[in-house]
Amino acid sequence: MTERSTSRTLSTFGLLLAIAATSEALPVRLPSGDNLTLTVPDEWQTAYSSSGPGLTVRLSQGGGGDSVMLMTVIPVRAGSPASTLPGLRAIVEEMGRRALATAVQDRFEISEIVGSQGTALLFHVTDRDAEKGPGDYREMDQGAMLIGNYVASITVLTHTGDEATIARAKAVIASTTIDTDQAPSASASELTKLAVPGRGWSIAFRSPPLSGREESTDGGDYAFRANAGRFNVSLFVEQPGGGGSDHETCFRYYWARASRNPLIDASTIKAVPGPTFVRVEYMLTVPAANGVVRDKNVNYYFEYRGRWVDVHISIADPRAEDDAIFAAFDQSLRYGE
Repeated sequence: MTERSTSRTLSTFGLLLAIAATSEALPVRLPSGDNLTLTVPDEWQTAYSSSGPGLTVRLSQGGGGDSVMLMTVIPVRAGSPASTLPGLRAIVEEMGRRALATAVQDRFEISEIVGSQGTALLFHVTDRDAEKGPGDYREMDQGAMLIGNYVASITVLTHTGDEATIARAKAVIASTTIDTDQAPSASASELTKLAVPGRGWSIAFRSPPLSGREESTDGGDYAFRANAGRFNVSLFVEQPGGGGSDHETCFRYYWARASRNPLIDASTIKAVPGPTFVRVEYMLTVPAANGVVRDKNVNYYFEYRGRWVDVHISIADPRAEDDAIFAAFDQSLRYGE
């Protein structure tokens, strides 16, 4: 099967759209004004296009691979078959039955991927025909995901035996979140204090009241993210990526990677070293249905007790009143015992 041939199944939702190009996973503005966020492996390439109420994201494997993942997101109306998980399951089951017409299998099973904001339902089939060359795939995982007031159709096309790509694609699916376009308030701020697991110290800051909190640990590393409408915050506490034990070394390591993002407006980059962190401010041009939306971003890089830390905040479509939120975060960011 080819990427083009999957459109017949995806048309069940009326979601297939044209594809444009970008790279790296970042919050992407949906036509509704809400923000779609996916956590994508660094080497994967990301492309997208919007049409009408929907947005399509195309993820392609890097490093010489050519596997493809397609996700198209549209609003779902209350009361429609796709607005509930049982209704969506019925739709995915019908998609699976249609796919069996050209598959090796004579039956399929629905697997669930549970994310922080929704559940995806997927089936797997193998094409009867042998692959004909690049861009042709025998293996397909397909289905849909209900995320709040949105439904996403999903297709992952791979070659036989490429279980690693399937596992990574499922992690991307589980990471999917959609944040509503609510205005954060500087006056309604709260203090957040996060204890770094097993390290005996914490990180604190003031921001609009947060929701959608997620924390994770991996060995000695720690990650946190949350949002408040258009405001997003994330932080990573990790083992050093090289030699050096100062803020500047930490900054150089992380910024060398982050600055490769082609959506960064280079003319807006302002890096300011300080006694407690290196602060980097910049603007992103994020695609939207009617052009682009600018996102204001600030990263804070520092080293503390043998750990390198990257704190990131952003506000989509920033307004004059949002300056107070950035100022409050600047002044309140602290770390220590």
